[in-house]
Amino acid sequence: MTMRARTLAALLLVAALAAGALMLAPSRPHAQEDQGVLASFISRTLSSPGSTVTIGAVEGPLSSDAMIRNVTIADRQGVYLRIDTIRLVWRRVALLSRRLEIQNLEIGKVELLRKPVPDPSAPSPAADGPLLPELPLKVEVGKFAVGEFVLGEPVIGVAARFSSAGNATLGPPSEGLNAALEVRRLDAQGLSALKLTFVPSSQQLDLSLQHDEPAGGIAARLANLPGLPPVKLDLAGTGRLDDWRGRIAFDAGPDINARGDAVLARDNQIRRLGLRLDARIEALLPPAVSAVFAGDTTLTGRLVFGDDGGYAIEDFRLGSQLAELTLGGHLTAQQQMNVRVQARALPNAGGATAHGAARIDRLVFDATAVGPLQTPRVDGRLDLRGLDGPAAKIGSLAATLSAEPETPGSKRYRIAMNGEAEGLALADRGVSEAIGSRAALNLRAVVNEEAVTEVSDLSVTSPNVKLAFTGRTGAKVLEGQVQADIMRLAAFSRLAGRPLAGQGYVAANLSGDPSQALTRAVLNGRATELALGDAVADRLTGRQLTLAGTVTRRREVLTLEGVTLGGRHVTAGLDGTMGDGRIDMRA
Repeated sequence: MTMRARTLAALLLVAALAAGALMLAPSRPHAQEDQGVLASFISRTLSSPGSTVTIGAVEGPLSSDAMIRNVTIADRQGVYLRIDTIRLVWRRVALLSRRLEIQNLEIGKVELLRKPVPDPSAPSPAADGPLLPELPLKVEVGKFAVGEFVLGEPVIGVAARFSSAGNATLGPPSEGLNAALEVRRLDAQGLSALKLTFVPSSQQLDLSLQHDEPAGGIAARLANLPGLPPVKLDLAGTGRLDDWRGRIAFDAGPDINARGDAVLARDNQIRRLGLRLDARIEALLPPAVSAVFAGDTTLTGRLVFGDDGGYAIEDFRLGSQLAELTLGGHLTAQQQMNVRVQARALPNAGGATAHGAARIDRLVFDATAVGPLQTPRVDGRLDLRGLDGPAAKIGSLAATLSAEPETPGSKRYRIAMNGEAEGLALADRGVSEAIGSRAALNLRAVVNEEAVTEVSDLSVTSPNVKLAFTGRTGAKVLEGQVQADIMRLAAFSRLAGRPLAGQGYVAANLSGDPSQALTRAVLNGRATELALGDAVADRLTGRQLTLAGTVTRRREVLTLEGVTLGGRHVTAGLDGTMGDGRIDMRA
């Protein structure tokens, strides 16, 4: 479930429980003591060991038009959701007909400040549970509206504001769910509209979803689409779950799109969802892979849903004229998985694969994930040879990856990766000369229970430079040491635009909070046998330089504290800030 869906569910849960409590409330008008008891009751009932719900007040006639104020939801790190008002207009007399009839559910301002911290004690949802809950009465929401939904920047990396409106009816299995929801962005263009009908007794599902937003929108950010293009989605389907047909149209700028259909059908104790999509996806892939998945691609395959709660992937294939990616495997009802992924280049030019200005002699990728769903062992291997494309040339690239729990059942994951590339040549000659014709990558790390990566060795080594990092990094933590050892400064001459010589290093002690876009680096460095391509500069430095100081970056503001470059006969220093359209520097 998405963050927006979970938040919406929380809002509806507050309102539904409030209505349920109101059913039992006395009918005495303006009974302040009853309203206080009711607010306390809702707060206690909705709270759990990992989450605390607080209701400020309940006002108005409890039997017809109630106002709930100052709702907050907190986890162990504090409040992450605020709601200023929830107005509930309902007909108490409808309960006699076994209906919870909410004529108007108006929510004022909702603020989602950050993502909630997962509750490790929360039970996993049952695999064989019903698709819809069976309630003792029919629920009707004639009008639902959120005046303003404020999404804090830490949630997805950008702040946003929305409004929404809709209606919903949830009845017995013979009637099911009928809902409509429209979400409109307030601080930019963007509109989403959903219509959904599902009847459990007949298994009838009617679905319609449209989404349209300009470049830089929320969907592009959530999907991490390169360049943040405009996004349009049109998804629709109808039929019983034993014979359901749908279609999809997706566009993300001129270079990413998909068109296709889906068919869901029953076969004894299983359902199969057959998919076929024609798409263009090369812009989503790294340069070494996009060359062989250029142009039109086709996605075909079947997803299998067992009545016992198990899943399987059958004959799943993503293919272009130049390469294919296949996926297969299963997940049992006991949450044991066995999944394999394979990618191959398809020769079309004398044993090689060629497309336009791109050519590749060999591409083989194999990966498996085996074991419990929460803690599988993952192994991967890549063998690429003879890549010749506009962005890069690679003679050979071999890499292996393994990830496994430290101990059986542990949520601490041990990760190891090794890679070697030969015959490197990048389109940017300056960068290419700085790196050199070969490079090696080594990674040894552990990912702990809080998704923090503890890196014991991360290094990239080439003939001219070695980059190394050790430390801890996660969504809210960055601490460690990074160092660049430059064996041949001459290799950076083209990048610098002048002849260089010598060797040196630059090191930094890093700290910060990535969720707040905050990074602090305490620098130190040294260069020896230095030549800067200028006789005066070389005499002033005495062919040596030292670097020291602190650099802090918070979002778009850069702060320098005591940053100094010192040679034998000259010292230069910088202090101050720059960013957000302002400069306040002292040199």
